[in-house]
Amino acid sequence: VNIPVSLQYRVLESRVQDAFYALEDPDHQINSFVLNVIRTAASGLSLEHLYTEKSKITEEVETELKDRLAGYGFAIEAVLIDQPSPPRDVQ
Repeated sequence: VNIPVSLQYRVLESRVQDAFYALEDPDHQINSFVLNVIRTAASGLSLEHLYTEKSKITEEVETELKDRLAGYGFAIEAVLIDQPSPPRDVQ
């Protein structure tokens, strides 16, 4: 299942140095953090529930990563999950 996700985040003004030095490739690493949380959250859901439970997955991403990203100097502004789409052979 393909789950399109957009993450909006920003650097915390008080942690600029951490944001610059703590992660080698912040975009890639933050993307990996988000995808890991989504995979875990979506693994137990049926295709129907993926459509109806997008808000719960969004909340889980925000909850799981808020403190973790703050440690690296970043804050999550928004997590946007678009409509999941099954593979073509299932469609």
